[in-house]
Amino acid sequence: MGWTDTFDFSSPNRFNFKAEAPEVTKATGLRRWKPYLPSTWKWFRTSGSAKVYELNPPKGVTHEVSFSLPSWMRKYVVDESGGTYPGFGNISPTLDGSSGDYIKLGNRTTVFMTTHGWGYNPDGAEPTTYTPYWAVESGSLPHAPPFNVTFPTLEFQTEGETYHLDWQKFASDKTIQSGSDGQGWGFPSAGKPTYGEASMHDTTLAMTWGTRYAWWWLLLLIPIAILGIGIIRKNK
Repeated sequence: MGWTDTFDFSSPNRFNFKAEAPEVTKATGLRRWKPYLPSTWKWFRTSGSAKVYELNPPKGVTHEVSFSLPSWMRKYVVDESGGTYPGFGNISPTLDGSSGDYIKLGNRTTVFMTTHGWGYNPDGAEPTTYTPYWAVESGSLPHAPPFNVTFPTLEFQTEGETYHLDWQKFASDKTIQSGSDGQGWGFPSAGKPTYGEASMHDTTLAMTWGTRYAWWWLLLLIPIAILGIGIIRKNK
């Protein structure tokens, strides 16, 4: 079921609709010593359920992940106070299990965006009522709805600091035409479908990983290795 099948501007659930449940992959599970660390992840899908990846390293394990985001998107990776993720280039958080660090990505979130020539009506009855910029001054109110645009989520905690992609801030800064400038999102076009009336296009995120273990993890792995050797010898 696509998003446009569950939501439209005439729906009584306009501000409270239910999307289909995402497919969640938890990286650790029973393999806490060797979690699933993908080299690529389908970060945004324009069809089917969202594919969510979650990694919560256990104590004593530190994962380092690095991935690239477009420059127009990177500046909206912010902490809880609105500060931008530091540095330039790749996003490279260190996920220390002893600090409760984690990463979650791949769910869907939807924001309202306008087009060129439209502005927010501060006197509107609804928080998303928009009018042409000139109509606010003239007093005429030919209301036009904003477009709903769906983007992929990203959230992580590194060294105790939480960051997320702030699509609400992005939507307040941009118009929907910005996506037509080769940014990989916007209205559907030939060969570039969308989720709902407008969204990010299908996007895969490439990731590189590194892992470090505390010294005492060796004490846990040695019995596992001995048990594995014993099973192999028994089956010979």
